[in-house]
Amino acid sequence: REIPEYTDALGRIITLEGEFVFPGRYRFSKGERLASVIKRAGGLTNEAYPLGAIFQRESVKSVQAEQLREYIRKLEADILSLSSQAAETAVGKEEAAILQQTLVTKKQLLERLRAAEPTGRMVIELDQVLEDPHSRYNFELRPGDRLIVPKRPDYVNVLGEVYNPTALLAEQDKTVGYYLNMVGGMTDNADEDHVYLVKANGAVISKGQEGLLGMTTWDSRTHRWIMGGFESLRLDPGDTIIVPRKVEKYPWLRVTKDITEILYRIAVTAGVIIVAY
Repeated sequence: REIPEYTDALGRIITLEGEFVFPGRYRFSKGERLASVIKRAGGLTNEAYPLGAIFQRESVKSVQAEQLREYIRKLEADILSLSSQAAETAVGKEEAAILQQTLVTKKQLLERLRAAEPTGRMVIELDQVLEDPHSRYNFELRPGDRLIVPKRPDYVNVLGEVYNPTALLAEQDKTVGYYLNMVGGMTDNADEDHVYLVKANGAVISKGQEGLLGMTTWDSRTHRWIMGGFESLRLDPGDTIIVPRKVEKYPWLRVTKDITEILYRIAVTAGVIIVAY
């Protein structure tokens, strides 16, 4: 006779990588949660960085892959429409140059999208899981789950339209504004209204979340409003500031998809920040 749920039981494996006392593949029982298997693995090492933990799930990866395919379909339709517009519409030399540049930019983005690989990453606050088993981040485990805990990094990244995109030494309690100044500030091509911060755990805070005339900002990690604008946010090691390129919009273009918005959505939903950028 077939043992009830035997096949499901064989698939209940989670992979723990990185700074665990005993990393490896662990079987788990139905209904078991993340904190329990971490305890069985001996907990974390002294060099572990819970704030940068990466939790990946196969079902989330499938959803992200479908979202990515949808972005690709929309972008392909945009490119087809622009190509048709360029062929059918009589435009001046300046407008033709703008059309051509828009096409080139969208085709470059399309290539990056096609090369992107969804990770299945879910935002997790591992420090909360370790402190409180009742935390909402103490997920019930699913087959194929993977938890990666890195060593503590000593840098933050600043990418995009700044004068010196690079990694900088992480300093305690330093802010977004401080690190932007360290790389020379934003260039004339920067879209200052859409700058965003990707935390080491995958959470995203954007300048668009500023409230009360820029005097407060929503912190997605602590889930509370903090005093000060976006540039007053304090960074943790492993965080990344992304300054997107300004995208000019022309009313005479029938296609007005915002490339900056597409890049932002990829970074948030597909977990492929570097590739998408």
